[in-house]
Amino acid sequence: MIRRFLQWLSGSKETAANADASVRKEAPHSSASGHPIPPAEPADQSKLDRAPPQRAPVDLQIGLDVGTSCTKAVLGDAELGDQVAIPINGGNTLPGFLLPTQIFEDDGAFSLDEKSGSIRRRNLKIRVLRASETRMELEKADLHELTAFVALVLRRILSWAGGELARRHPNRTPVWYLNVGIPSKGGTADQFEPTYRRIIGAAVHLVPGDAPITREGISAALARSETESRWMPHARIHTFPEAGAQLASIMFSPYKPEGCLLVVDVGAGTLDVSTMRVRADQTAARCVLHCCTVSHLGAHFLDLARRDGWPIDEDFENMLDALPNDDGVTPTARDGHTRAPDSFAEDCRGVLLPTVHRYRMRLREAHLNAGYRPWTNGLPFVLSGGGQRDPFYQDLLQSRLPEWLSTTVSEWHEAVSHGPRPGLRRQAFPLPPRFGPQALSENFDRFSVAHGLSLGVDGLMEFRESQ
Repeated sequence: MIRRFLQWLSGSKETAANADASVRKEAPHSSASGHPIPPAEPADQSKLDRAPPQRAPVDLQIGLDVGTSCTKAVLGDAELGDQVAIPINGGNTLPGFLLPTQIFEDDGAFSLDEKSGSIRRRNLKIRVLRASETRMELEKADLHELTAFVALVLRRILSWAGGELARRHPNRTPVWYLNVGIPSKGGTADQFEPTYRRIIGAAVHLVPGDAPITREGISAALARSETESRWMPHARIHTFPEAGAQLASIMFSPYKPEGCLLVVDVGAGTLDVSTMRVRADQTAARCVLHCCTVSHLGAHFLDLARRDGWPIDEDFENMLDALPNDDGVTPTARDGHTRAPDSFAEDCRGVLLPTVHRYRMRLREAHLNAGYRPWTNGLPFVLSGGGQRDPFYQDLLQSRLPEWLSTTVSEWHEAVSHGPRPGLRRQAFPLPPRFGPQALSENFDRFSVAHGLSLGVDGLMEFRESQ
């Protein structure tokens, strides 16, 4: 079982808990070069040919990352040892794997496809999240729309899986596990996780069959959300912090960096900053996750700041409706070369600088040598998420943050015999060994949360409080 170790803190406040994450199964070693190479094609044919008895069960994991702008899903197949992105938006290029997080209502029924005269609903996730953060009463309409969306996405996944499983595991009986990422840290103080679990619990009741999904049906499903579903019982449903899922994805890559690491994930809605330390030996990998911050400073808010100034009106959901979804081709922030307001950059500074500074102080406090300097060889960092492709976030990490840190990181000022001072060092996001299709390799960071979830939350890693 997973022992939750982080407490929910809304806005950009840092989660102060330390935690050790021990990967239970063997993790591959880092490559000599440290640079990613294209992963192997998934589904080893030799394993496919050695079929077990007919109708034997096969465990399959659904990693579902419901994003503010778009949703991603990955199938995890432990028996074949691979993970495959699911084309939930149809097609075999990047846009076909990024489903806009929106839903259409027409004649009382919900659909993922737009029809003439249908009403579009957007910001499904952020409305639920905001209500949980502010402890406001959640609107029934918001609850219905996100529930309908999750149910319809699961229907698409199972429809696609029917053909895929005929190739992978002919005459086998799938046993499904559903792992969903949440933009929080878990724990008893988290107001978002219980709501999300209720939504998922209701959605799985709506999946079987092809009956229209209506508000009346959703109300009935929500009333039964704590009742077991035959195809997806509660024991096989897990919610897991998105930052933790991304950590799992990194830990199982043969190209993961060892030592200190700063991970900055830029989504459409949130800017997530995590600091961790990775160690590896002959048989296992071990990670210490020190700090994690979640703030509403993602690419869509950057777009609003460029257009309307910053800070924006508290009732920003309607403003977000005017922004286009991330289609995987056009940048999430459409005015990528327009200067962001200084106030927005300062808010980003208020997230990044304290997190990195506290991380450094914790490393120094834990060391026996009072003069210990943690980053004499520099601090590696990785950028991930669709929003990180905007030039603002590139500059934020590669130019502004080093300037801000120059006043607090003394080891970066020391003279070196040759070459530039180390400072912050960007690295490519580590690729897993068997992720497909290969065409998505260059954009794997977008799928890293769903990939981590597809590895299987229960039993993948356990968290315990640091001594």
